[in-house]
Amino acid sequence: MVFPTPRHKFRLLDPLWTSHHRHVTSRASLAADGNAMRAWMRYLASHGMGRALRHPNYARFAGWGFVSTLGYWVQRLGIQWLVWDLTHSYVWLAGIALAEAGVILAAMPMAGSLADRFDRLFIARATQAASLAIAAVLGVTAVLGFATPQLLVVFVALMALSDAFWTPARLAMVPNLLPREDLMPALSLMAFSFNTAQMLGPALAGLILLHADVGYAFLFNALTYLFFLAALYRIRLRPSGLGAKAVRGFIADFTAGIGYIRRHRLILMLLVLGTCVSMLVRPYRELLAGYADELFALGAPGFSALASASGAGALLAAFIASGAVKPARSLKPMFIGLGLAAAGLALFAAAPRLGFAIAVAASAGLAFLATFIAIQGQVMLQSIVPEDRRGRVMALWGAQARAGPPLGAWLVGMLAGAWSLPAALAVMAGVLLLLLFLMGRGWRADLGREK
Repeated sequence: MVFPTPRHKFRLLDPLWTSHHRHVTSRASLAADGNAMRAWMRYLASHGMGRALRHPNYARFAGWGFVSTLGYWVQRLGIQWLVWDLTHSYVWLAGIALAEAGVILAAMPMAGSLADRFDRLFIARATQAASLAIAAVLGVTAVLGFATPQLLVVFVALMALSDAFWTPARLAMVPNLLPREDLMPALSLMAFSFNTAQMLGPALAGLILLHADVGYAFLFNALTYLFFLAALYRIRLRPSGLGAKAVRGFIADFTAGIGYIRRHRLILMLLVLGTCVSMLVRPYRELLAGYADELFALGAPGFSALASASGAGALLAAFIASGAVKPARSLKPMFIGLGLAAAGLALFAAAPRLGFAIAVAASAGLAFLATFIAIQGQVMLQSIVPEDRRGRVMALWGAQARAGPPLGAWLVGMLAGAWSLPAALAVMAGVLLLLLFLMGRGWRADLGREK
């Protein structure tokens, strides 16, 4: 009998040895991959927007705030489509926008004073509870078939009233959630989240509009408010450093805030540039329902595609802005961005003759420019305004950011009703170029100066 030699034995065990070796190698590879992933996560946590998420209070605020913002965009697109479906009128779309703008402009100055006087976290909880109730009632009304254009104006006005008190509290509260050195990535992350929701919200709204009643879009928003409200009860603010303050009337507070802004040229210039973006560039988004349906006959799918393209452009702008560690030190990039936005508006106005793809690209480009300018402006403001005036100054910033687009949409809608939407957009582009020319002559010495 021939017995296998040791070499034969090893050959018989070769398959087992090879399998064992491969298993060990696989575990080593997995361990290496795990280490690489952990290193990558540590890098993300210490660079860019990830730096802000190291702070639990801000992480809760931003994470659940994203969910709430997603619901906000679903509801916003749902209201626009419902108004268009009921009326097929640019004038009614403009009327809805005007109702929102009017309430915000009337209420936000008082809201800014409240944000400087009282607990901002309490204001946040109260406004989110009110918004939840409004969205729920609106959803039930729409599902039951009782929605009318007049009733929608009332609901939009109520929601705008809640948002008017929520916006200055939200903006002024962010620096109290994390150290000041992480403020830039925190604000960039908020913009990134807002515009991610702006991109995903229309797509989700489109699915709801295609497969269910529009009222479910409003009920979905109510559910997201519920989650965010629960998160707000787990948040604690850092000490603000504000001491006892003399009690003055709201009008005196507001007047003092206006006086402070007039004495600080940079703040005034930032607010004017922000208003140009809000009133002349962003309003095109408020009329996308009629734009997609009337000019391209694409209905809800075209509306959703244009709105999502706008969100994608804004998302890219927020991502790029998040890479900056410090605020911009010159107004010149914002000024150049507005000039490019005027060109984008003209292209968007010409898109019906060039094709839907041009409209999509123009929508994305306009959103990119508007968002980048807005982020830079807000970060510069947050970095220079003192704590005891932040609520009032950010209330004015929030007023132009929230009321500007619907107010501009009202103007565009009225012009579109008289002429056509492309003609109205071309007029807005011309007005923006004229204002830039006039401001450039008046501010030439300030535009390139570092702050």
